[in-house]
Amino acid sequence: MHYARHVNRRTAEGWLCGTDSDTLIRFRPQTEEWTVYPLPTRVTYTRELDFDEQGRVWTSNSNMPAWQIEGSFPRILRLDPGADEGQGAPSLVSAL
Repeated sequence: MHYARHVNRRTAEGWLCGTDSDTLIRFRPQTEEWTVYPLPTRVTYTRELDFDEQGRVWTSNSNMPAWQIEGSFPRILRLDPGADEGQGAPSLVSAL
């Protein structure tokens, strides 16, 4: 199940928030390839998606009540999908 989906207009890639799977999911229409990026926290509800000028993906997570989130507070997350090109795990940064 996903909460939000968004297309990066610069790359034409589709992105999903995998709410029930604690992931971000990328679809590349040119190759019909799916990539799943695990998030650093578990049992979270990811929200909207956005992209910055460097092609990084931004999202946030929150639960109600907040104590149900691992660590007990919501986070803003940044994923750098370019960091994983042929190199394994992506760079995922918690901004809060």
